[in-house]
Amino acid sequence: MGLLSKGTPLYWPDALQYIEYVKEHGIIQFINTYKRLKDRENDKFLWGDEVEYIVFHFSRDSNTAKVSLRAFDIMEDVNKRLKDLVDIPPVIFHTRA
Repeated sequence: MGLLSKGTPLYWPDALQYIEYVKEHGIIQFINTYKRLKDRENDKFLWGDEVEYIVFHFSRDSNTAKVSLRAFDIMEDVNKRLKDLVDIPPVIFHTRA
């Protein structure tokens, strides 16, 4: 997402006509970005950097993906493990309220 500096946002009913375009081009943009950056490693986080995440559960039996409701528990576990690491700067993972 970026800052809307030109134009005005659409109301939801007015935006519905563009949904298929946004879906298709959003997927294309994601794939292109993934291909471009998939081998990138060891980026340094700077003050204020954020990483967005979504936790999914993949079922190979039914070939489905569902959003997991365990993000809070997982982040709690990650933060406990991070406390034991000495060679990293202070990092806090948290769910959005």
